[in-house]
Amino acid sequence: MARAIGLVALVAAASCSEAPTASSNSTGSAVPGTATISVTANTGDVAALTLTISGDVDAVQMAGEGLAFAESVSGGNRVVALLPRAAAGPLLSFRVPDTRALGSYRVTVDGAADSANEPVDAGLIAVRLE
Repeated sequence: MARAIGLVALVAAASCSEAPTASSNSTGSAVPGTATISVTANTGDVAALTLTISGDVDAVQMAGEGLAFAESVSGGNRVVALLPRAAAGPLLSFRVPDTRALGSYRVTVDGAADSANEPVDAGLIAVRLE
């Protein structure tokens, strides 16, 4: 809990964002579903991070082990995630109203901390939305 409180106060300028290609639907109707944010690289000892997910999201939760705290902010959701390990792979999942519109979502890493709760360069961790 102390790690989450310290991380929320963290201010970092570095960010990472990647827009995915959405699947197509020949009927043209919305395709509700689940989106996942995955860690693609963790070149430091990043154990916690804050990130912002833009767009209409619901039910943000950890995709595996760890803790996540989410709150709504203007234009999206702010999430604090505590990582159980520094490995690449699925981090968070959340419901979206139309999986075909994932290209309009953005994930920005706002800050990061190591296992000692010391701020580290947010550029040490990269994420992808899928």
